[in-house]
Amino acid sequence: GAPPYLARLATRLYAQSGHVDKGLALAQALVDSADNPESRAAFERRVMELELERSLQTVDAALRTFEAREGRPAVSVEELLVKNDLPRVPIDPFEGVIYIGGDGLSHSTSSERRLAAYEFEKD
Repeated sequence: GAPPYLARLATRLYAQSGHVDKGLALAQALVDSADNPESRAAFERRVMELELERSLQTVDAALRTFEAREGRPAVSVEELLVKNDLPRVPIDPFEGVIYIGGDGLSHSTSSERRLAAYEFEKD
């Protein structure tokens, strides 16, 4: 069969390309077809990671909307809620707090990194 990392990479690439729902569908299918408890647990975790990434991408979209309208970046998730750029408090399935980082993107206290494939600079 395929190497074990391939399914994780595929779901990560779906998330990075903005197709989190496709990644979630794949991850859930992998949960349903897992043939051992370790694989099932790994794919259940991936489902949660993708759910978090979907929340973060929603906040990032609200950040872009806010900045286009206000001419400045939002300083907090609360500001996005007050201005109705976010319809509700974003959910982190790992029970972390979603916040706006110094890079102008949303992050969670439950994870050091976003779910993305990393690009390397070319020399």
